[in-house]
Amino acid sequence: MSKTSFTIGLIFSLCVHGVLLLPGQGPVSVLPIELEPQIPSVAKVILSSPPPAVLEEPVEKEPEPLHQKPPEPQVEPEMKQLQEVVEPTSHKLTEQTGDFQESGEQEGLPELRLAWDSPEQLITIAKTLGLRILMVSATNEPVGELAFAHDLLVKEFTGGLASFSNRVRTISAQFFGQELLRRSNRSIRCFWVLVPASVDQEWVLIQKEAIRAMGLRNSQVSHVEAKIIQAANGYELAITKVVPL
Repeated sequence: MSKTSFTIGLIFSLCVHGVLLLPGQGPVSVLPIELEPQIPSVAKVILSSPPPAVLEEPVEKEPEPLHQKPPEPQVEPEMKQLQEVVEPTSHKLTEQTGDFQESGEQEGLPELRLAWDSPEQLITIAKTLGLRILMVSATNEPVGELAFAHDLLVKEFTGGLASFSNRVRTISAQFFGQELLRRSNRSIRCFWVLVPASVDQEWVLIQKEAIRAMGLRNSQVSHVEAKIIQAANGYELAITKVVPL
């Protein structure tokens, strides 16, 4: 290429660039650049600490019952009807022949033990003084009653003890013999002899007087032994022995 041609080409190129740089010209066409589309703000996932776990409300439990004292021994409903001539040491009937002993104060009434000469004597006295004789099972439950007819009979126990003393006399199941026991459809452990409260209140006075006559206090006596004897006006209590402690 000659110098002349090179010079003309250079001048032409400069002219073209000058025209492109003049003001008022349109936008220069450039290659498009791909841009990463923006995610709408509502669609953005915002990472944060995990939501706190939902705690279940504690279920209220019913309070456990407090330890209760063991129930006291039950008293047979029929025996609750008895009149309290003296305060017993226990509401459980004694398994020994004799009576309850008054409890509590030092001057409580000692036990009164009655001696019976024979079944015939007891039956005669029961008829005269209005005693009742109950047949008692192994579970300490009255299951029958003796009826004082021409012959000694067994009848159903129907209750009605409100007029009788709470000093219950206990006698052996063998006292009236095996024949009587065979008439019962239940096994018999013993008999209870019930005394009218009005009669036993008189016996309490006789018992206290006998203790005083010995120069003793009630608290100094173990028990009192007695028997029922025939008197001009029927039967009365006779003290046979005052046993000191």
